[in-house]
Amino acid sequence: MERKQFIKRLGELVNLQTLSGNIHENSKALDLVEKWADASLKKQRIKNGNAQILLLGNHNLLTPDFGYLVHMDVVAAQDEILFAMRESGGKLYGRGVSDMKFAIPIGLELLSALVKDHSQTSLTMAITTDEEVGGGDGGRYLASELGFHPQVLIVPDGGDNFVLVNKSKGVAHLQALAVGKTAHASRPWEGKNALHLLVGLAGKLLESYDQNSLKENWETTVNLGVIEGGKSTNQVCEQATMKMDFRFPETRSVPEVLIEVKNLARRIGPSMEISLLASGDPTYTDTKHPEIVRYLKTAEAVLKTQVKVKGECGASDARYWAKDQIPIIVTKPMGGGIHSSEEWVDVDSCLVFYEILLKYLSDFSKRT
Repeated sequence: MERKQFIKRLGELVNLQTLSGNIHENSKALDLVEKWADASLKKQRIKNGNAQILLLGNHNLLTPDFGYLVHMDVVAAQDEILFAMRESGGKLYGRGVSDMKFAIPIGLELLSALVKDHSQTSLTMAITTDEEVGGGDGGRYLASELGFHPQVLIVPDGGDNFVLVNKSKGVAHLQALAVGKTAHASRPWEGKNALHLLVGLAGKLLESYDQNSLKENWETTVNLGVIEGGKSTNQVCEQATMKMDFRFPETRSVPEVLIEVKNLARRIGPSMEISLLASGDPTYTDTKHPEIVRYLKTAEAVLKTQVKVKGECGASDARYWAKDQIPIIVTKPMGGGIHSSEEWVDVDSCLVFYEILLKYLSDFSKRT
C-alpha cells in the first residue's frame, strides 16, 4: 500500500464531519469511497432509517469468504480543528483516524490487490454510518435483514497494537419505569414516591454488581446512567425512570439479564415496568478455529512476535454476527485516544496491518 495515498485518502475522510445521523456528510464520504474504488468491483448502496450502507466486493457481495466490517461515522468534537488531520512523529491525529476511518483506505487497497491478482478469494467491505449510536440501522440491518453472512468476519474496531480480541461482552440497556402517587412532602404517607422504588432497585443491583466496577474483570457490570423524576423538592414524586447499562460475559444472555431485573423489580414494586431499550450479544471466537490459527500464524510471521489474545469489555457491531457462530477477527494497528482531542493512529503500523491482511487473504486463495 502506497504511504502517501493512504495518508491523503484518510485526510480527505477526516475532513468530512461524518457524525452519526448526519446523512449528508456520511453520504459525501461514501461517494468518495465509491470514486476511489476499483471500477470492476461490485457495489451496493443502501439507505435504511438514519444510516447509509455501502458494500464493495470482488465477487459475491452478501456471502463472501471474508467480510471486512467498518464504520464511517464518528462522535462529535468540541473543536472543529479535529476534522483537519495533522501528522506528527509518524502519527496521524484527528477525529476518526483510529475509530475507525484508517480502515477504509486499507480495505480499498485489499480489494484492489485481489482484483489485480485475479484472486478467487471473495472479500466484501461493508461500510456503515451509525455504529457510534448502536448500529441498529446499519450493522443489525446488514446481519438480520439484508443477509450479509461472510464465512469469516474481520472487524478492525478493537484490539489496538495487533491484539486479537477473542471475546467481547454483551450489552443490555434497560429502563425501569416506576409510578407512584403524588402528595405534599410534609405528608408523604398520603402518597407513594416513585423515586424510592427506583432507589430500592438500584440498591439491590449495586449489592450484586458494584464490586465488579472496582477493577477490570470479566464479570457482569452495571452502570446506572440516568435517573429522572420529580417536579418539585416539596412534592412526592409520582413517576420516575432509571436507565441502566449492563455489560456481561459470553456465559450470560440478554434474556437472562432482563429476567433478573424484572424479578428484582417485582419484589420491590409490583407495578414497576422494565423494558429493553437496546441490546447486543456477547461475541466469542475459538482461537483453535483453523482460520484463527492461520491468521495468528500470518500475523506473527509479519510482526516477528507473538500476538496477544484477550477479551475486551467494549462492544462493536461485530455483536450482530455473534449468532452466526463464525470466526470474528477483531484487531487493529497502533492507535489511541479515541473520542478524545488526541485521537491518533500510527502510519507505519497501518501499513503493516495491510501487509498482514493481504498475506492472510492471499494465502487463503492459494490454499483453496
